[in-house]
Amino acid sequence: MENPVPRSSFVTVLAWIFIALAGFSSLISLLQNIMIHVMFRSGAMAAALQDTGNGPPMGGLAKFAFDHLQWIPAFFLGISLITLIAAIALLRRRNWGRLAFIAVMGIGIAWELGSLAVMPFFFRSFTQLPGTVPPDLRAQFSLLPKLMFGFSALVAVALAVLFAWIIKRLASADIKREFVRS
Repeated sequence: MENPVPRSSFVTVLAWIFIALAGFSSLISLLQNIMIHVMFRSGAMAAALQDTGNGPPMGGLAKFAFDHLQWIPAFFLGISLITLIAAIALLRRRNWGRLAFIAVMGIGIAWELGSLAVMPFFFRSFTQLPGTVPPDLRAQFSLLPKLMFGFSALVAVALAVLFAWIIKRLASADIKREFVRS
């Protein structure tokens, strides 16, 4: 009789953390999908979001987001469900789950690094204030996007590093042994 490979607490804890996060994220994404589809059933909301020409123009990224508002929550629901399924399979020590979870972490890294590239365009729209805003308030308001960008960049890099570390651990020989069926 062969000795079973001991199960690492790393995989168990990681799986349970992501089951909880992805389960909650799936629920929230499902509710967002319902809300968006109910609100956009009539064309009234879409018409209200159209650029009227009053005030500063809507930036390209914001316009893209509003033009595709129904698809964005659907994308997040899909990613949340894939993460949930991969985390459950990871907990059950299925190798396909380990590989799927590594792929999800890779998508997470790409998302975080991609967000770094998009952030300057997003935050640039914050500086487009109407001409009636007093100069001292305009100067104070211009600091906000810089602070938000700095914090967002710090979080994005931290998450990308964390996801890379998780990939490295899940690809290690010790962890792989847990997923080999005898």
